Amino acid sequence: MEINNNMEKELAKKLVSACTEFDVEATIREDYSGRGMYNRTTTGVIIEANNFSIISVVIGCADMFIDKNGEPLFEDCEDINSDNMGNRMIYY
Repeated sequence: MEINNNMEKELAKKLVSACTEFDVEATIREDYSGRGMYNRTTTGVIIEANNFSIISVVIGCADMFIDKNGEPLFEDCEDINSDNMGNRMIYY
């Protein structure tokens, strides 16, 4: 199964910023090649926490991801994938 994903760098920056608001450690990785990407790379966000943490962060900072009309700022949010990296997760 081929993954068609390319996280926008601006979305990655927003995710890191939102994590900072909740004291969740997060970093951007610009050259991640996830499962099924066949050596293509994309921007990813490494979170030092679990899926529950990222969900809490995004809900808590929802205003960072929508415009003043309630429309999403980023088109690819529904295509975000994740991989487990031991005690960390990467979203890409």
